[in-house]
Amino acid sequence: MTIQRYISILLVFAAFVLNAQQQNIRFDHITSDNGLSQNTVTSIVQDHQGYMWFGTYDGLNRYDGYTIKVFRNNRNDTSSLSDNNIQCLFVDRKGRLWVGTSSEGVCRYNNSAGNFSIYKYDVNDPTTISSNKITGIFEDSYGFLWIGTADGVNIFDEKNDSFQSFKHNDEVPNGLANDYINTFAETSDHVLWVGTNMGLHRYDRDNMIFRSFKYQFPANDTIYNPDKIFTLYTDTQDFLWVGSNAGLAMLEDTNVVAAFTVDNSGISDNYVTAIFEKNEEELWVGTANGLNVFNPMQGSFTQLMHDPSDDNSLTSNFVTSIYRDYFNVLWVGSALGGINHFDESSTGIALYRRKPYDRNSIASNKVRSIFQDMQDRIWIGTVDAGISVWQPETMSFTNYTTKKDSKLQLQGEHVRCILQDKSGVFWIGTDDGGLAMYNEETGKYKVYQASERRYG
Repeated sequence: MTIQRYISILLVFAAFVLNAQQQNIRFDHITSDNGLSQNTVTSIVQDHQGYMWFGTYDGLNRYDGYTIKVFRNNRNDTSSLSDNNIQCLFVDRKGRLWVGTSSEGVCRYNNSAGNFSIYKYDVNDPTTISSNKITGIFEDSYGFLWIGTADGVNIFDEKNDSFQSFKHNDEVPNGLANDYINTFAETSDHVLWVGTNMGLHRYDRDNMIFRSFKYQFPANDTIYNPDKIFTLYTDTQDFLWVGSNAGLAMLEDTNVVAAFTVDNSGISDNYVTAIFEKNEEELWVGTANGLNVFNPMQGSFTQLMHDPSDDNSLTSNFVTSIYRDYFNVLWVGSALGGINHFDESSTGIALYRRKPYDRNSIASNKVRSIFQDMQDRIWIGTVDAGISVWQPETMSFTNYTTKKDSKLQLQGEHVRCILQDKSGVFWIGTDDGGLAMYNEETGKYKVYQASERRYG
């Protein structure tokens, strides 16, 4: 163990009982209002073509950054999605999307054909998958595809298009204690870890069996022995993080380096559902009651919670999944709240897009001109929707269009330029509505067309 690694572990231990803090991260959202098929998002992945895929309780969603295409079961089409209730998603190294369903097996998406190959349990065929309830999918460093179910672990034999199953066996000492599989992870020593409803297990590749894991604890440490393991994650330092119904644990080899619960740390809830390392200073931890940002060097947790008064907070405190795409956008799935996403590469830069259902958003995504007035407001001329004025005090837009109910009724929607003279009068040049003069103080508004002349 290196000195730096040893110091890191000591710092984690030294900072157990710390107060939670709040952090201002602004999330954008995708919900059923934007075309998402259902607002409980169980899994998020990105395929090799750049599409984002969202699994929900009612359909599979493909998002191209603008629109969502929903895949659902069609009873008249055997190559359609087998079940609308999606439990997990995974993209393998060949770029194939695997879809785990709640009751109709696992589906593999055929990109060229736009349909699915279905793998289901057959009681008369021992080479089929062990259960139709799929709970987790993972590919190890050797390229083997592992599929967890409600009735055992399966490894996919691609050559024969079949499965080998592993289940609890009373004749195997310290073997698989429970057949309900929730999650997988692998450490750098090629050890495959499996989380079940009765603890943590590791795969013995030599004997091809799963062994129940026995925790080793430092002196004077609180015993951490959860029964239900919901999520596993290996960080860049090769620590194994375990999320369970008893909090968050950090493992090295067979040792529990640290365990975090609501009683000894600032974590928001003991029901840990998702883990992701954003960088060496931020481990994102999803729970049934909030998203936590853990700093291993400081040992502190920052809680991110839903705030009804903040449109850019989490939509729901029940976090189901965390994923980072190729463009460094962090995606957070939630129960009943849809998707929250945060572009970490744009810190300090705000991106404003038109929101069809928000009258205080920018009027159009097609911007032609920008001007800052004497009151520090930003006037934005658009190609097809008039003017949007950014109001710093309210952090929102006021929009002026050609509509009759607009305070400043423009004669043309294409605004090429905006200026304010020394007397405070605005001059607005449009593509199809002439030149407009607007005196905000008096409310006077006049339009000059090409046939008119104005002399001083």
